[in-house]
Amino acid sequence: MIGEKIKNKRKELNLTQEYLAKELNISRQAVSKWEKGLSEPSMDNLVKLSEIFGVDIKYFKNNDEKENDSFISKIFWDFLYAAIGLVFYLIYYFGIMEGALNKDPK
Repeated sequence: MIGEKIKNKRKELNLTQEYLAKELNISRQAVSKWEKGLSEPSMDNLVKLSEIFGVDIKYFKNNDEKENDSFISKIFWDFLYAAIGLVFYLIYYFGIMEGALNKDPK
């Protein structure tokens, strides 16, 4: 999450939220919201943060893409398991129905 990266890097560099806010010309509350994941900085502010922190802008995005890929992968596997379960259920259900239909009434 971008907010966690901002918070970790800020603390690593011994910077306060107030300092970042002043450097970015925003409120301290905005920095707090970023760090809590309640909002995200604009691209402009990400560029400024990368300069302040001395990191490449990619620093803020790399893990988010991996988290998104992981989420999509989880959805895929959940769907696949559900589909397999449905196929087995249908085979079982129609197998019972076929057996019931083929019985000779006596």
